[in-house]
Amino acid sequence: MGKRTIEIPDILHFYQNSEEIPNIASLERVGAGHDGIVFRYGDKALKVLKYDIRTRREKGLMTFEKAVYFQNHLQLKRILKPDGVLLDKEGVYSGYRMPYKEKTDKSLAEFTCQDFITFSEELREDFTKLAQKRVIAGDINEGSYIVTDDFLYLCDTDKYQIVSEQSNLNVTSQNQKSCHFAVSKFLYYEMMKLVPSDNINKKKFAYWIKKSSNDSTFLTRTYQEIGQGLDEPLQEYISYKVKQIIPKR
Repeated sequence: MGKRTIEIPDILHFYQNSEEIPNIASLERVGAGHDGIVFRYGDKALKVLKYDIRTRREKGLMTFEKAVYFQNHLQLKRILKPDGVLLDKEGVYSGYRMPYKEKTDKSLAEFTCQDFITFSEELREDFTKLAQKRVIAGDINEGSYIVTDDFLYLCDTDKYQIVSEQSNLNVTSQNQKSCHFAVSKFLYYEMMKLVPSDNINKKKFAYWIKKSSNDSTFLTRTYQEIGQGLDEPLQEYISYKVKQIIPKR
């Protein structure tokens, strides 16, 4: 019974100021996942959550407490996180608000290496801020990336977790690995467009991603490889990495 989904309410309102949002289902639907549906609301996105409160907590999804904590304690540049909490007409937590980013028609080939470096550095700053607030990122996958006119953003912080002070987990180290994983996994998705999708290639890329995630110098070495070619198309660096990781067979 705990896994029943919740129907989209007719009316939601913001926890912070009681502003009402009527006819949620009539808003433009811009995304959906196993745990919720995302609607556009002006320059914001509203994620209406599917599961009941107990199930969200059991699955490590976005709880009311976590959404409020993220809103009040995290100021991030490249990770889209809750900046408002939604309640139904009975006052039950039903979802959250976050910045809306328009997907671009540009291909990643049109971006430069400088765009990539700017994204990577701002993402590194974000993961440092997560560590300072004892938040660990989780569940970064292909659906976590949004390509916009100013390159990339990470979305879907539902499975990010707040770690207690009593935990022995090294939050700084874990978030550095997650940051390097996010950057290398993005490069992987682009590199896979240039090679056959066979098991040998996938294994080589998987090894490279794991090695990169655990290498504290990964971003520094990546920037050194790019060198002075900041205005060069990112596609050139991606092609270079493919040849480096997967020599011709």
